[in-house]
Amino acid sequence: ELKERHPVIGDVRGRGLLLGVEFVKDPVTKERAPDECAEITRRCLQSGLWVDYSLDTCVWRVAPPLTISYRELDEAVEIIDGVIQEVCPF
Repeated sequence: ELKERHPVIGDVRGRGLLLGVEFVKDPVTKERAPDECAEITRRCLQSGLWVDYSLDTCVWRVAPPLTISYRELDEAVEIIDGVIQEVCPF
């Protein structure tokens, strides 16, 4: 859902709770977006959401614990959605 709303998300891949979220400048060319990735990550951290990422690949590794609740997942998605809207409002 977030990928459809935010062009800065170029790809989401994985299985189950283990996901990779790739950040791009252009959804067509898939050019990496290191500045956007870093800023989105920084603001998520300020909001209390820690994510593992690589600036080399501009990919987040999302691997929450198996005991995570639906409420916690919803809260994380809301934080990510809000931060992306602030950083990349296009």
